[in-house]
Amino acid sequence: MMNSIFSGDFSDAGGLAGWTVEQHVPDGYPDFAVRSGALVFLDAGNRLLPHVSSLRNFILRGEFDVHWQAAENHFSFTLHFDYDPFRRKGKSLEIASDGKRLFLYLKSVEGKRRDFRVPGSVWTGILKDRNVRFIFERKGAGLCLTLNGEKCLRVSVGGGEGKIALERGHFIGDLNLKSLEITSDDIESVKLREDVVPFTRCNGIPDPILWTVAVFRLGECFRIDVTLSGGIMERERIPWFPYHGTYSENLTAPYLRIVSPAAEMLSLPLTGKNLLLKNPLDKYFYMEGIGYEKPPWPLRRSFYANAFDPDRSLLFCGYEYYCSPVTGKAFAGGPSETVYSCAERKILYRGESLSSGNIRIELGSQEEKRILHAIPPEHPLRKKAVVFAKKNHFFLEGEPCRFHFDLHTLKQFPDGELRVEHTLLNAFLEELAEPRTLSVREEETSPCLEIRHYTTREFELKNLRPGVYHLAFRLRQGNHLLGEKRRAFEVMSESASGPRASNLPHLYSAPTEVMGVDSNEFDPFLEECSDIAHYIDTAAGVMPHFAEAQRVWELYKLYHRDWFLWLTMRTAENPDFELHRESVGRCDFIAILSEWQKKCLVRLCCRAFYTGPQLDVLYEYARKRKFHPREIGTFVQKKTYPSRKIFNELVEKRFYDWMDFFNARFHEDLRASAGALEKVNPRAKLANYGPLAVYPAAYKTAHSCQYVFSYLPRPGTG
Repeated sequence: MMNSIFSGDFSDAGGLAGWTVEQHVPDGYPDFAVRSGALVFLDAGNRLLPHVSSLRNFILRGEFDVHWQAAENHFSFTLHFDYDPFRRKGKSLEIASDGKRLFLYLKSVEGKRRDFRVPGSVWTGILKDRNVRFIFERKGAGLCLTLNGEKCLRVSVGGGEGKIALERGHFIGDLNLKSLEITSDDIESVKLREDVVPFTRCNGIPDPILWTVAVFRLGECFRIDVTLSGGIMERERIPWFPYHGTYSENLTAPYLRIVSPAAEMLSLPLTGKNLLLKNPLDKYFYMEGIGYEKPPWPLRRSFYANAFDPDRSLLFCGYEYYCSPVTGKAFAGGPSETVYSCAERKILYRGESLSSGNIRIELGSQEEKRILHAIPPEHPLRKKAVVFAKKNHFFLEGEPCRFHFDLHTLKQFPDGELRVEHTLLNAFLEELAEPRTLSVREEETSPCLEIRHYTTREFELKNLRPGVYHLAFRLRQGNHLLGEKRRAFEVMSESASGPRASNLPHLYSAPTEVMGVDSNEFDPFLEECSDIAHYIDTAAGVMPHFAEAQRVWELYKLYHRDWFLWLTMRTAENPDFELHRESVGRCDFIAILSEWQKKCLVRLCCRAFYTGPQLDVLYEYARKRKFHPREIGTFVQKKTYPSRKIFNELVEKRFYDWMDFFNARFHEDLRASAGALEKVNPRAKLANYGPLAVYPAAYKTAHSCQYVFSYLPRPGTG
């Protein structure tokens, strides 16, 4: 039974990872490329060897074309078989054309050539199809060649075994290999192992993206099947969610690099594209010709390797860039990677990419902080809250602030060769002290021989008043700057957060009206170090049912942060605050809907929004101001919005008077809602889209203008 042992992937440049270039001519320009779904042989001279074992019996199927007009129908394509790459010798079959006829040249290992003519019908078919489809079959001592469906050659070539190599000859233009598959009964596929490497929370990933790496032995070679899955594409939907907002993420150029003892590093790019991943409620989001390009997900790709040790390898799973705009904009970045040990089956490192020669320098602080003792022992998020407190830099007033620097790199440096310069800055990046320098030494607990861990001694900052601070630091090797970074930290008083103590602006992030929002830029249970958390004074955005299940307000209060509760029909299955009394009683700001807002959206500039209470108040205004009361009464009876003529007159001649009248009635409705709220939580402040008014001037914002213009008549419609 013939088993598939190689399948050419020419979707992008990553397909070249399954081939070895055998150099025969001086280097200086590229000989091969992948473009437009083909492996392009740009020039003659060098050979390509697919990563397959030495074979006795096999079938090689493929298809290629050339630039027929430029080449004047000339081409030359050679298949090397029974090939020894160390001696660079073997048997070969060349398929060639002089522009008028097709020839076959069969060469022995010694270089003896036998020429064969091909029937004219085959050449005619090739010219008609503008493609050369070939089936090259090697079985025992025989060789059989089929071109474009016609048998062209059947000949004895003697026994033998070896590799396969491909080569083009001299003619004008490119040779485009559009497909290639090799099957053989010499080899069976044997699965050796499968590892799943999760990529969590780095760069704000809300749901783990999984690298699944399965390794199969194919004789002397290996096939590596890589699958990317998970992420927001597989995020669970909330069935009652009524609105259109959903998570999305941008993942650029994911890759896998394999470092194995006594073998070259394998660099396996999964795709060079930016993958826009989303689980949309909008059916048009990925519609062809209208929406975005829908990426394949799970993303699967197979690679072929000559030699490596799958049981002692390190897997570097990474990407060039990642962004999740709903809750992770502040964490977006890259390149980042997770390093996984196949021998120990565990993650050794997660963070900034080390593969490209980078040195990651990070600020660390004492793990035993006083705030750890304040986390409730039975809190649902206690484990994550402890990790957050240890990784981040929140101190209580009077607590010693002790820091050190950690470095990770693939390079080795003698002790004392590196040094770190650091400077204390205030919240506004003004220097508070002279720069200080620390020497760097290698830790004995480096994760492995390939990843080196360096550190500095611990230093302490004393007598810091409550507020937000920064440490700016630079890594130097002699006078050479290797990297620089800045990290925020804060000192909290008994009653105020760091940003409030530093008189920073009131900042918050409210990614509301998005299905499944369960985190925020300030969440004291994230698994990564967060600078923006030291600027945010109010936590917002988490859907009420998540907040209630996780009791997030208990953690917010430990850090003296306010909590904004968004309780509307777009965020809760039932927004009646009587059903959410504990949440309402704990919040500092709240968005709720008045009785009017539950029945209609208040948009005075938009004719189509005049329904329910908004239309009723217009009718009251019409009677009291004698503004077309009979006509508007008819609209109320029919439950339809005003005519264009009456609406234009209202806007052009009476709008300010109408706004004052409506706002007075609307204020009464809002006061009724506020009164009901005060009975549950007298200190909670009413808010809309956040603790600060997003629409500070009525109907004068760009958002409102967008509503107005979207309902203007098209030219010629009246």
